[in-house]
Amino acid sequence: MYGIVGFVNAGLELATQVESGRLPEPDIIYVACGTLGTAASLVLGLRAAQLKTRVVAVKVVTSPRVSEGRLLRRVQTTNTLLHTLDASLPLFEFTGSEFEASEG
Repeated sequence: MYGIVGFVNAGLELATQVESGRLPEPDIIYVACGTLGTAASLVLGLRAAQLKTRVVAVKVVTSPRVSEGRLLRRVQTTNTLLHTLDASLPLFEFTGSEFEASEG
């Protein structure tokens, strides 16, 4: 579980670049999706950074495990874990509108 948190930092770094004017805020970010870890932690990082960017997780494996429901659970689980480790990260409410899982 701890390995998936790296992209939380990516979301925060992107926000820094947007705030400094180096980049426009992206509407959508596409990521390859196998285990949902990258997508889940990026969704969380973008939310923590208060960006409205949506994440589209594009399936790169033939697995029934890749679904929006599983992605939502992974985002929530990651949020809970990180909040437990550092209470300054709030527990966010996710609706599923922040992301989608695509067949590719």
